Amino acid sequence: MQSIIPLYSLLLILSFPVFGQQKDTNTNQKPIPTASATENALLKFEQDLKAESLKIFLLGGIVSVIKSEDFEFEKRHNVKYYDFGCTPPAQFKLYERYNELVLDHLIKEHGKIWIAATNQNAFGFQKWKENQ
Repeated sequence: MQSIIPLYSLLLILSFPVFGQQKDTNTNQKPIPTASATENALLKFEQDLKAESLKIFLLGGIVSVIKSEDFEFEKRHNVKYYDFGCTPPAQFKLYERYNELVLDHLIKEHGKIWIAATNQNAFGFQKWKENQ
């Protein structure tokens, strides 16, 4: 039994270099271009509009911020509320811009009468409302 312990110790020491990471020596690599939050939001908006599945993204808390009157709003204006709960998404700007596009679309479709009935927890709603 005592002869096995040095053997395991030796194997453990020899295994360290096997799991190491090699330094990247390729300096010609360029970062992969990614679309901006605005471009991604516009693309998502256009896809959802075509599929008739527009959403308004909400940032709530531990308890859902979707109220019973929001279901009537969803039905009347053909949008769905999506509540992220208390954890904001990593791409906050994307969802904020997407909401702006949806809200602008609702203005075109229904005028301004719906604004007061909108859930106030929508990403960027207050900022959008101030610009109206």
